[in-house]
Amino acid sequence: MQTHSLDEVDRVLDALAHGVARDAPLLVTVSHPSAGAMSIGLGHRHAVLSHVPADGNPPYALLRGSRAPEPEPLSFADEGESSEFPPWASIEIELARKCLRDFCATGALRSDVTWELG
Repeated sequence: MQTHSLDEVDRVLDALAHGVARDAPLLVTVSHPSAGAMSIGLGHRHAVLSHVPADGNPPYALLRGSRAPEPEPLSFADEGESSEFPPWASIEIELARKCLRDFCATGALRSDVTWELG
């Protein structure tokens, strides 16, 4: 689905978050024309956020949570496959959405949070 504004991104994420069952968390990927793609995990009490550069090559980035980590890795469905994220990647949903909005608007990763590169 293509969106043309940040309001549309918010509406799509709201609809997806509302429709995601707690037993089937979902990884949603948003592409930026020149900056690659950012994926947000929806459906758990907390989110995850990852970035892949436009060329698809490392370094990849995963937002490190500032809260106490979840006790177990977080899993999300991603195009029919399961993607697992380390417990330390658990972040507040509002922070994940704020970072995603900034990425959509600017193509840049926020500098006031900690990104783990891999």
